[in-house]
Amino acid sequence: MTKKQLVDNYLSKNANKVETWRNQKGFSWKEVVEDLGDKSVDGEYIRGRYKSFRRFVTPTPSLKGEYTFNEGKEDKSRGTKEFTFTADNIPTEQEIIEHFNIDTTKYRINQIYHKTSFGGKYSITVSCIGLKGNQTIDLDNSFIEKLSSIEPLLDLNIKFNELETLPKASLIIPKQDSHWNKKDIDGNNSIEDRFASFTKTLLTQLEKTIKVNQLEEIVYIVGSDEFNSEWTSATTKGTPQQDTLSYSKSFEKISEFNIEIIKLLRFYAPKVKVMLLNGNHDHNVSWHLAHLLKHVFSKNEAIEIDDSLTNTKFYSYKGTLTLLNHGDAIKPKDLAAKFPILAKEMWSQHTNFMVLTGDKHHEVAHDFNGITWYQVPQLSNARSAWDDKCGHGTSKAELLSFVLEEGHLSNIFRTPIK
Repeated sequence: MTKKQLVDNYLSKNANKVETWRNQKGFSWKEVVEDLGDKSVDGEYIRGRYKSFRRFVTPTPSLKGEYTFNEGKEDKSRGTKEFTFTADNIPTEQEIIEHFNIDTTKYRINQIYHKTSFGGKYSITVSCIGLKGNQTIDLDNSFIEKLSSIEPLLDLNIKFNELETLPKASLIIPKQDSHWNKKDIDGNNSIEDRFASFTKTLLTQLEKTIKVNQLEEIVYIVGSDEFNSEWTSATTKGTPQQDTLSYSKSFEKISEFNIEIIKLLRFYAPKVKVMLLNGNHDHNVSWHLAHLLKHVFSKNEAIEIDDSLTNTKFYSYKGTLTLLNHGDAIKPKDLAAKFPILAKEMWSQHTNFMVLTGDKHHEVAHDFNGITWYQVPQLSNARSAWDDKCGHGTSKAELLSFVLEEGHLSNIFRTPIK
């Protein structure tokens, strides 16, 4: 057996024990040589080989060792906290929570980083992110300020005359993956230009629809990665993002844009249903948007805002049942398979079934045993540095809208967004 094979075999079985010794004061690699039982192998060689095995080591919990707080910072507008401390051993998450009195009703630990410091100690950085929804939303000052400054709009009170010559219909606008404030490495980063392009495309589809159908309802999706990131400048799970605007400015502009779009839709149908779909980039902030919209249109009986936090929504129209989901957390075939169970109370009342998802940024259609699934394309032409690195960004932005007549899907409008 070679020296390398001897040491690697030893470390593969004793890496956790070696890590425990390393955390003790006065540690010397000579102790490992003695435990190995071969004095021809020097400690520095074992130390070098140990670096390859350390990634397999389970961190040793602190035995109530001393914690020395170094520095900390808090961003109240984004709802984040980060602090660094030094410890003799690597503490567990629960020990960190207890020692530093982290309020788990308002914050959760997002990431814990540790590296070896001088004197065999560990320098540990803890990143916390604020919670929301049913637990707390007090960390989002922009949302609270925006909500308190807006008076609910008076009822738009728009009347429609029935046109017997045109078939009645509902229009679904599954606005997914807008990423309005995503930084584009290729060019135009004006959020106003992006809004204008979408609005022009939407108007084209609305005008086409009313030429062949009398609209009874319009379903309009908000959220579903409408924001490129949370107030933390990262996705909901913590992946850093590059945005064109600050969070507060993004929230202000995207909120005002959606208010105007909903008002526009009300001129084309006597009833507008706005549904929140949680995205993987904006799960938290999209709820703030939907909740604000619910407040703004609270005096408009013809405009219904569903701001519930359920990931899957259902829409029923004259024999067709549509399931809507962002599509990031479940495969479409599994979603279709669970459809009858998820909608068991409504299932028998319908004859036509449809699933609408997004997330993957390109269009796909498939039939799963009579349930038609449509994956709608992205609405953003912006390409990030990450897209460039991974070879993404080839899918073109396009708005798909779905026209439902009694018992069937009668039309799909596809219009590129330029």
